[in-house]
Amino acid sequence: MKAFQDYINALRKNIEKGDSSNSSDSPSGVSRRPATALLHAITSVPCFEIWLLLHFTYTTRPFSTAGSDSNCALVMDALDRKGRIRGYEKGSEGIFQAISDKLEKAILYAEKLDDFHKTSRTDNQSSKVHHLVQYLKSLKR
Repeated sequence: MKAFQDYINALRKNIEKGDSSNSSDSPSGVSRRPATALLHAITSVPCFEIWLLLHFTYTTRPFSTAGSDSNCALVMDALDRKGRIRGYEKGSEGIFQAISDKLEKAILYAEKLDDFHKTSRTDNQSSKVHHLVQYLKSLKR
């Protein structure tokens, strides 16, 4: 959860950088939404790290194990490869800065994965973080 929060905070700061048109009386300069706003779950299956992996590769491989490793450990192993995020651990800091140049690719791969899951009858693996990223980016416009 900390990695997700750090990633989103860094993303928000990057989007807001140099933007003084937002309301200054709300947190982080973002206008408050009315109380009637809907809540949308931003899920990642099996874990947030699948969103990080989408910055590097598109895959429909289900991450599941019958052994002692967790499903998330399999995703983290996939991240810990040359050209990706070597030595990544949950709670690692500076992740957004390290991969922000690949954000648009991650969004495209996540959208492609959404399309795949319309017929796959499973959500392993999937991430909805791109919906949040696109929403945050739209606030700047």
